[in-house]
Amino acid sequence: MIGPRIVKQYEQGVLFRLGRVRGVREPGLRLIIPVVDVMRRVTLRIVTMPIQSQGIITRDNVSVDVSAVAYYRVADAVKSVVAIENVRAAIDQIAQTTLRKVVGQHTLDPTLSETDRINADIREILDVTTSTRPSPSAMRPWQALKEISHARIPHSRHSTDHLH
Repeated sequence: MIGPRIVKQYEQGVLFRLGRVRGVREPGLRLIIPVVDVMRRVTLRIVTMPIQSQGIITRDNVSVDVSAVAYYRVADAVKSVVAIENVRAAIDQIAQTTLRKVVGQHTLDPTLSETDRINADIREILDVTTSTRPSPSAMRPWQALKEISHARIPHSRHSTDHLH
């Protein structure tokens, strides 16, 4: 009455017995008791996640469309299953908020020409926000990086047909 489960090399399994965490299962063949045990697999690979293009207002009140890419990997499999309902959605929200905050603090010229500096600012904020150091408020079981992949000024759509 024992059920085999395979945990792949790039995963960890979080084992629950009757709803309580029993621990982490490393890669390999793992045996569980059906109905009593549930094992959730968590990938430890780096995940690449595109961040939707966002219209952001710069400090000098110019609208800029900014696209970005976030990279993250789970650092604590148990917390990623127990403490957070959806790690991907949480990373997406943190990444969007951070992008808006950092780009919004710059004027148009640095936003378009100094993306390396802006990327460094974003990484610094995400390093603090996604810290895995033990503290009562550190419930983020991942490490994240983010880079601006594209910034552009939206085209003006003023029609001049009515002037003729």
